Amino acid sequence: MLRRLGTGVALASMAALVLVGCSPPAPTATTSAAEPSAPPTASLSDNEMLVAAQASYQDLLRAVSAQYEAQTSDPQSLRSNATAEFAADLASQIDENLAQRLQLLGAPQITQAVLDVRSTDALSAGFCLDAAAVRVVDPQSGVELPATSSTTTAWTVDFILEDGQLIAAGRSSRVDELSDPCD
Repeated sequence: MLRRLGTGVALASMAALVLVGCSPPAPTATTSAAEPSAPPTASLSDNEMLVAAQASYQDLLRAVSAQYEAQTSDPQSLRSNATAEFAADLASQIDENLAQRLQLLGAPQITQAVLDVRSTDALSAGFCLDAAAVRVVDPQSGVELPATSSTTTAWTVDFILEDGQLIAAGRSSRVDELSDPCD
């Protein structure tokens, strides 16, 4: 039983990190959670683009969380906030975790954002995600698995401008040479 719990804790930690989302030069702007006031366009300021990217990624995290809670994956339902390829990757990760019989409840929250690079039709941003609200439950026993020691992780998320909306095109764990948005 303890061996299974240890394996479950390791898998739960990995699954929480999947829920929680490369890396050019130093950041140029920071912001905290807010909703965009206008649809993202290339004419918006850096800060407005960052706020729009943050709102889009938080919506994507909620959509991924909803799929975990429903115990299903549907890449098409992620398309409003992700490219087709990234949505398919996320759905595949959801399927892998569901195959391990992990039930994740709740979505991570973006606590800080930093703009790394911006062009007229793309941007890269760093996000600090707090997964304290994410619970991992063993569906067979109904037992909530213990949380990892740290609930915050830093991610770099790449966005493209598609049909006037910023959508996520990919993400990677934030590398050491970039500033950590969780600091």
